[in-house]
Amino acid sequence: ARLQTLVGGVAVGIDLGDDHASGCFVEIEGLARFGRERGQSQSHGVAGGDRTWRRIGRVGCHFVIRAVADIGFNTLLIGVSDGVEFASHPELKRKYSAPMKDLAELAEHAHGRGLAIVPKLNFSKSPTNAHDFWSRAPGEKWHEHFDDDYYFQRGFEVIDEIIAACQPERYFHIGMDEDHERSIEQYIAAILRLRAGLKKRGLRTVCWSDSGLTYASGMVHRERSIAAEQVLPRDCVRLLWNYSGVPEQAIKTIANRGYELWGAP
Repeated sequence: ARLQTLVGGVAVGIDLGDDHASGCFVEIEGLARFGRERGQSQSHGVAGGDRTWRRIGRVGCHFVIRAVADIGFNTLLIGVSDGVEFASHPELKRKYSAPMKDLAELAEHAHGRGLAIVPKLNFSKSPTNAHDFWSRAPGEKWHEHFDDDYYFQRGFEVIDEIIAACQPERYFHIGMDEDHERSIEQYIAAILRLRAGLKKRGLRTVCWSDSGLTYASGMVHRERSIAAEQVLPRDCVRLLWNYSGVPEQAIKTIANRGYELWGAP
């Protein structure tokens, strides 16, 4: 599980779907597939609907929730992506997608252990990191519905299903890290449009901040986040990440601009 440190508390994150092109971390169908490697298709995986793996997954997730609640964690961040089936958009179902009731069961268990829920659906556009591939119907090309009205309509129809299942109290995480395809202007506009829709639903927007990145190929993402942080409304929560060091200057800059700041070390 990916850990995130919050001001005033600690959160644990669980990824349900396949919005990464690489990595070797535990996920859920419940915890459905293990050790995914770069280049494998989204339909690849051990689970494939296997009931045994799904049963282990639910039990495993409930164990994680109990364990982190017992040691003082107060928030569960759930990366949903294509890990569940959406009634409003059945075309987005993958071989490993679980019924929405599994997500509702997971959220209910977390609520029962005193954990606040922050659902996450990543809207970042990147052929490298595949963060928003969950939103592509079979055969849909990367340039189709590029931030058009249908893209956001579909997004909010899916968001509404996730909200109904998770019952988040305050926040919804929209991802937006490592975006390769949007210009700075398009990137900021997408965040603002998602924020406006979430605000109507009574939720605050959380999104990744790439401002602390230091590796050479990450500078394009760093510049995009720094530009966004000059103009985004201050009710947007910035979730600063850097898994190889402490981005002290970025922490100070974001905090001094008046944002609520979370950290992913």
